Amino acid sequence: MLELRFDLIGTEALRKVTAAAAVLPVIATCRPARELGAFSGSEEKRLGVLCAAVRCGVSYVDLEVDVFGLNRHNFNELSPSLKVICSHHLMPGERINVGREFRRLT
Repeated sequence: MLELRFDLIGTEALRKVTAAAAVLPVIATCRPARELGAFSGSEEKRLGVLCAAVRCGVSYVDLEVDVFGLNRHNFNELSPSLKVICSHHLMPGERINVGREFRRLT
């Protein structure tokens, strides 16, 4: 399995995704600045990068918890076999109740 962080490597790597996806499962991630990632563009543009990766054949797309519920179905419409990962990234010093978070997301 290979995770491609498009917030770090840029969209020019999209051309190589199809070849990589043919060999092993690929996770497409584009971490926004609000989640300590490097992508500083609009949310619409960030989701567009992930949609382009899905069209290139990735097996998984990684969405942050705050946009997961709103966008999960949009990605599954692009590729019915796509798996969507829901990520929650703790900020330094942040604590959460794991049980409560799990119940909220399921």
